[in-house]
Amino acid sequence: MGGCWARGTKAADGNGAGFVGARVYSAAMTDGLDGHGAAWVAARPVITFPGHEEEATTAVAVTADGRALVVTGGFGETTVRIWDVGAGEPAGWWRPGSDDAWAITTGVLDGRPVVVTGGYGGVIEVRDPAGGRLIRAIEVKGHPGITDIDDLAEDLWYPGGIHVNALATAVLDGQPVVIFTVHTDDSGTGVCQDFPVAGIHDLATGRQTGEIATGHSGAVHLATTVLDGRPVLITASSADPAVRVWDLTTGGRLGAGLTGNTAGVTVVTTALLDDGPVVVTGGYDGTVRRWDLRTGLPLGKPLTGRSPRWVQDLAVVEAHGRPIVAALMDENTVHLWDLTTGEPAADPITASGVGALAATTAGGRPVAVTVMADTTVQVWDLAARLRA
Repeated sequence: MGGCWARGTKAADGNGAGFVGARVYSAAMTDGLDGHGAAWVAARPVITFPGHEEEATTAVAVTADGRALVVTGGFGETTVRIWDVGAGEPAGWWRPGSDDAWAITTGVLDGRPVVVTGGYGGVIEVRDPAGGRLIRAIEVKGHPGITDIDDLAEDLWYPGGIHVNALATAVLDGQPVVIFTVHTDDSGTGVCQDFPVAGIHDLATGRQTGEIATGHSGAVHLATTVLDGRPVLITASSADPAVRVWDLTTGGRLGAGLTGNTAGVTVVTTALLDDGPVVVTGGYDGTVRRWDLRTGLPLGKPLTGRSPRWVQDLAVVEAHGRPIVAALMDENTVHLWDLTTGEPAADPITASGVGALAATTAGGRPVAVTVMADTTVQVWDLAARLRA
């Protein structure tokens, strides 16, 4: 998600981290997903957390110290919040130094999971999900692939004028790295520019180690995986249908790309299928598409929902021993398919005003997590919905 949106944002009042009260608003249970005797109801969320100060637009799942956590934030929302899905309670929050967290991803640093965020102001933060301790802040202003960025920033209404648009992490030459793209915008002057160059920085030191000129137009989306033992980067753009694959070690392209999309790509993710890497995309043509990364060929037919206009978010989770792809479409429906066969795995989840989607396993059960326009975060039991 992302792109050049001419919208304002609120300034944060500090860069603290803290813990919110452990109140759980539950539609079907009060003892969390790890509790016993919980009433699993497929037609409605099993947990509704009190939410953000503003609507959140980004959600990712991470496992830390055996806990299934979901991290949420977004455009214009000045807090990043962590939810312990298994325990059914909020786990913490912080105010990012970039004023919001437009982009969120996860990684591993020194053998521990970390949360990586970026947003307005061009700062990438690396934090410990257990409490939000700031490990490192990476300043992306002056990234070599961004031409004349300092001159542009002087004309922009927001200090710095640079906004992190997408994030991904990988291990390159034995070291964890973060890959990012940026954009600038200004609601006053109309200056709006996406930069198709993906910067690569060492996650531990913050030092820039490389860059890849993706050749896309518009906002560039990122995903990473491993192909034949080598780290690869997947890039796509909301402004064109191309999906490109890059060798992160050499910076060169692999193959001619993944073809088939008929409109811009809004989200890209990766998964494993029979121990092989798979790329999954969603776009403005209203389809979810799957590719075998080893061959570059599509896996089956495109997946479509109920007259969708566009695909907003994607997540993959294992359920009953099979990978399930969840796709948020048109901000109100989450479709569920068997990633292997492409067949519907369950009836869709219908909820009005969904801003983002994540999926994880909590208490031994697969769940989907939706971030809502009313600022709440809802947890849905997928095990109760799946077809045999």
